[in-house]
Order: sequence, then structure tokens, then C-alpha cells
Amino acid sequence: MNKKGPACRQAGFTIMELMIAVTIVSIIAVSFYSANLLTQLKKGRDSRRKQEMTTVVKVLEDYYNDKNAYPTVVPSSSGSIDGLGCKSNPQGLQPYMSQIPCDPQYPSHTYLYTTDDPTAQQIRIYAIMEYPKDPDVMNNACSIGCSVGGQNYNYVITSSNVDLSTPVEPGAIIP
Repeated sequence: MNKKGPACRQAGFTIMELMIAVTIVSIIAVSFYSANLLTQLKKGRDSRRKQEMTTVVKVLEDYYNDKNAYPTVVPSSSGSIDGLGCKSNPQGLQPYMSQIPCDPQYPSHTYLYTTDDPTAQQIRIYAIMEYPKDPDVMNNACSIGCSVGGQNYNYVITSSNVDLSTPVEPGAIIP
């Protein structure tokens, strides 16, 4: 005897239930992927910043070895010092460098180049890193913040003759 009708329901899911479940799982997967993607983009830009800053310091060390001083900086009218002028072809740095690199988020972020003294014997290059959990950022002298020219930076790289063994105080204003 076969009974058919509403009283006899087969086990399983309806198409609508499956579609709702797949949609919910997809939304969760996309949200996790998006969060990780944004973090990876920040890490990528920070990696580019560190590489460019290291390259610039190496070039400026060559400049220093030839001229016994680093290039001097003139503060811009905005009060921040975008030192050597990114995207420019500085006459004073040829043949050392044909173009100064810009921060990956230029113009909202810029590298900051300063000389520590009037004789231009020491330099610092500052940047704002986006991923503060990077070990290089966490162990940097400016990890707790360095205020320079009215801007707060969390990463600094210097000429080899700058002593960074003393930690910078939070919110310290660097010359």
C-alpha cells in the first residue's frame, strides 16, 4: 500500500532552504576574504615603503660619501617637509637618483626627509605605516609616534650615524 500526499514527506532540503544556506555561507566567506584582502594590501604598501626608504638612504649615503654632507631640506609653505620632492627629477641628486619615489598613497601620505643639524651630517626619513602590527614597525624608534612638522609618523629610517638606541618618547617632536 502506497500512501501519497501531504502526510508522507520525504526527508531532505527544499531548493529554497539550500539557496538560503549557500547565500549565508557565501556572505560569511566574502566578509572574511575582504578583511584579509585589506590587511594584505596594507602590508604590501608598507613593504614598498620600507624598500623605497632603504633605497633612498643607500643613495643618500653614496651622496654623503662624495660630498661630505647630505642634501639640505627647505620646509614647504604647508609646514610639512616633503624634503627632496617626490616625483621630481632633482638636479642635485643626479647621477645618484633619477627620480625620488613617492609614498604609495601620495599625495595623502608623503615621505618626510629631514636633516638633524645645520651641517647636514645626519638624516631621517619618516613614513606612516598602515599595518602597525608589523614587527619592523613595532620595534621602530617611532612606533609610539614621532611628531615632525605637525604630522605624526610611526616609522623612521636614518643615516648610519644616527643613534636610535634611546627610545623616542610618545609624541616627541623631532628636530
